[in-house]
Amino acid sequence: MVSRNISHGDLVKASMWYTVSSFLAKGIGYLTVPIFARLLTKAQMGDYSNLLVWNEILTVITGISIESSINRARLDFPGKLDEYCSTILVFTTMIAGVAYGIAFIFMDTFESMLSMGPFYVHLIFAHFLISHAYSILLARQRVQYRYKISVALSLGYSIVSTSSAIVLIFLMQDKLMARTLGHFAPQMMICIPAYIYLVSKGRKFDWSYCKYAFLFCWPFVPHLLSMRILHASDRVMITKMVGSEANATYTIANNCVSLATLFMTSLNAAISPWVFDKLYEKDYQALKKITFPYVMIVVLLIQMVQLLAPEVLLIIGGKKYLDAMDCFLPLFSGVVVHFCYTMYVNVEQFSRKTWAIAVGTVIAAIVNVVLNLILIPQYGYIAAAYTTLIGYIVLFLIHYAFVRLIGYRNIYNDKSVFGLMAYALCMQPLIHVLYGYRYLRYAIVLAVLGGAAFMAYKNREQLRVLLKKKKKPAVPVPEEEDVE
Repeated sequence: MVSRNISHGDLVKASMWYTVSSFLAKGIGYLTVPIFARLLTKAQMGDYSNLLVWNEILTVITGISIESSINRARLDFPGKLDEYCSTILVFTTMIAGVAYGIAFIFMDTFESMLSMGPFYVHLIFAHFLISHAYSILLARQRVQYRYKISVALSLGYSIVSTSSAIVLIFLMQDKLMARTLGHFAPQMMICIPAYIYLVSKGRKFDWSYCKYAFLFCWPFVPHLLSMRILHASDRVMITKMVGSEANATYTIANNCVSLATLFMTSLNAAISPWVFDKLYEKDYQALKKITFPYVMIVVLLIQMVQLLAPEVLLIIGGKKYLDAMDCFLPLFSGVVVHFCYTMYVNVEQFSRKTWAIAVGTVIAAIVNVVLNLILIPQYGYIAAAYTTLIGYIVLFLIHYAFVRLIGYRNIYNDKSVFGLMAYALCMQPLIHVLYGYRYLRYAIVLAVLGGAAFMAYKNREQLRVLLKKKKKPAVPVPEEEDVE
């Protein structure tokens, strides 16, 4: 095992490629929905959607988001990253094996819960036995600032999965089974060699690593389950209180937001290893220095999308969904708040105070559900967009307060964070007014893009130096000679 220095150029390239590949890989799933909607019946689409929901829920339970511990474990167990990854992978298989045993014993219950036959129950649980190898390998590559395998796996899986599903739908009579196999089979084919690779590299199982990972990750289970409730409760309650058509309109806006959230999540995942390094070095000045430009870029990107809401909705849903613009602004403002609170979540993860993440999410989910019960009957589906925004604001304030409570009071430039969030929220009414002035909106978007290009050109020498400048990290990044 050797160490290597990480240049700023390596960091920029790794972060950029990981963010872009993650966004494109998962974005393919959203962009291909219209294709499958025409190849499958509504009932088949509904059954497949139901299966994916349960897959997400059970993935949280069987995997306990264990890959999220790798970023911190590389600091606590220097030089033992391979052993750690091998151990936690086998640990997830043990958890999934127990879950599979329970499902096998209570097969009738699980068939009823998933609203599907035993084939799908066996498929989904067999998938859990090895599926976490994929996420662990990607996390391992990311914390080593390596992006080539991450890009290849992410994009390769999405392309193969989508194309396989389309081909199978044409070849098989059972279209639902074809769509399901198209999703799970390619991932299992990737996970098997990934599993063998990780175990062969580590060649060790250590219960102390299991204990470490479990204590670090168990709070993510209620957190992620609460996030599922926070995201799904709106649509469930709109359908019951207002109707399915209102839910369809809200869902179109929400799908647009999902792409933005996906981009922000990928961006945070890409930069979080660098944040951990700076926290480990106690180089808080570096974190303060990037706060304003980092958040400002996100705010401007979101505002450009908000300005183009009519065009985005026309492309995604057509004229009949233009009413979703009323949801567009608060939902996208929620993305800004969501992005800001993840900055403080990174500090909680570094400090191993991950239980605070669960507490915050549970509280936010409760607030969201209660406000939905009160406001949706009075104001319709639009209220759900604002309750979601309020839920994210509550979540931000909880994480901000807790990070200060545990002693991290001067990590980021907090004034910039609050100021930019307030700016993003206060601009909503103005952007809404601008929807009546198409060419003015286009001019503003072009002006922002032109300004960004001008600043990049003006500071091209500094950027060139930044990309070439070498800097040794606080913790050596392990390098595998046979992995790129």
